[in-house]
Amino acid sequence: MRHLAAIALSGSILLASGPAFAADPQGMRTSKAQTLPLDVKPLAPEGAFWSLALPGGGQFYQGDHARGAAYLGGAVGLAAGLAAIQFPLFGMFPSGEQIAFAAVQGTVISWVVMGGISAYDAYHSILAKQPAETLAVVVAPSPAPENRPVAPRLSAQPPRDAVTATLAPAAPTPAPTPGAPDPEALVLDSYRLADEGKHWQAVTRLLSISDPSWLPKARTLLGAWGDDAGAQGLDLAREQLARGERSEARATLDQLEKLPLKSSLRQQVRTLRLQLGDRS
Repeated sequence: MRHLAAIALSGSILLASGPAFAADPQGMRTSKAQTLPLDVKPLAPEGAFWSLALPGGGQFYQGDHARGAAYLGGAVGLAAGLAAIQFPLFGMFPSGEQIAFAAVQGTVISWVVMGGISAYDAYHSILAKQPAETLAVVVAPSPAPENRPVAPRLSAQPPRDAVTATLAPAAPTPAPTPGAPDPEALVLDSYRLADEGKHWQAVTRLLSISDPSWLPKARTLLGAWGDDAGAQGLDLAREQLARGERSEARATLDQLEKLPLKSSLRQQVRTLRLQLGDRS
């Protein structure tokens, strides 16, 4: 009977507490997100120098037991190898002192070499594992109860700004004004033409440069291509003169006189001037 009474009492308590939980279903939920900072303690770089006392100690310090065991095993193997290669130096039957000397010498050398390598590796590995910033665990709140979306109210009249923008005429786009030729583009184009063997066309590009900062470069290229361009320009002037294009031939000769030509080419320019009836 006592068991039945205890069961009945427990059931009454549960039934009485049920409506209280049902009335406030959000009571047990987290109402606000909480950020719990994690205290991450970085490894001290000085721990890498444990390897100077025991090869692999720096790796054991940061929890890398496999690499630590590899360095320690390498140190032991190197010590044994260094001791073994010294035994033939003491004869067929080395004494106990000689064996001990070879073992101690091999151990010291291997400990220093492998310990230094292990310390260097552990130091850089610890620096690479330093946390960039403080980590935190964010406890997200329970999802809020869904709310029905409310449709936005539609205004019968459009906003005043929209009406003004519609009625106002669009401003005319200014037409681009032609600018002066780019001297850098002219120089690059002259290089391309000179590579193709068209030195006359190349120097005509350079003669159109008026920017003072680019004039030294233009003069240098005119001096380098002047003779080749002069020969091509003379051929062009002769063809124009043969076709009766006297004004075009005269313009070509005017450009030729701006080039640093050698004396033989300048004499040919004067000859063509005389054929045109010009007096030099």
